[in-house]
Amino acid sequence: MSGENFVDLDKILTEKKKYKIGYAYNESNYKYLKWRAINSFEKKSILAIGSSRVLQLRDCFIDSSFYNGGYTVVGISDFIPFLKSIPDNKQPPAIIINLDQWMFNSNYDAVKINSMNSKYIGSYSFSPTFSVYKMSWLDIINGKVSFRNLYNMKNDYKVANIGLNANINDKGFRNDGSMDYGNQVVKLLSSSKDADDYGFSETLERIKKGNKRFEFGENINPQAL
Repeated sequence: MSGENFVDLDKILTEKKKYKIGYAYNESNYKYLKWRAINSFEKKSILAIGSSRVLQLRDCFIDSSFYNGGYTVVGISDFIPFLKSIPDNKQPPAIIINLDQWMFNSNYDAVKINSMNSKYIGSYSFSPTFSVYKMSWLDIINGKVSFRNLYNMKNDYKVANIGLNANINDKGFRNDGSMDYGNQVVKLLSSSKDADDYGFSETLERIKKGNKRFEFGENINPQAL
């Protein structure tokens, strides 16, 4: 009902209708979404790639044709394989990349050379995996997702909300590849403590403990550099 699975993503992209795609359990599909969009659209003048840190950039900010390919990169060794997966006639003249501090920290990422530029092809999960079934039912049982939420989802695909996150939290990727953070922005503007990482509490705790991409490190990894 939410479009978390059983949606023809290729059809959504080729129809070029306005959409918001936000998965709760299938975030691995984002790599295919971005790869397929870049290969389906006309060639862009500027492409942004990197982790989630680059997702705020939108086409309306830039006076040129633009697509945000952020969220396709996990480690620094993913940049070249992703670019190699794009055909020559779609390669942009200019690329914006974002580099995170954890990409240069061998205590988080030892930088294994990745030459798999084909891993984006056919990587979309049309049918749910066992883990998706398990997580979704646990969330329903625990009250995180209610049957009322699911029943009230009316998707006419004029402005397609695809995925549980898009339908419940109004969060997902726009047509230009940028992220609409939906309810998170509303909560932050109203100073609601229900906002994710309110007051950077979670981030500061990770820094204090030195985990989850904030691992301590003495030196920059020369291989990453």
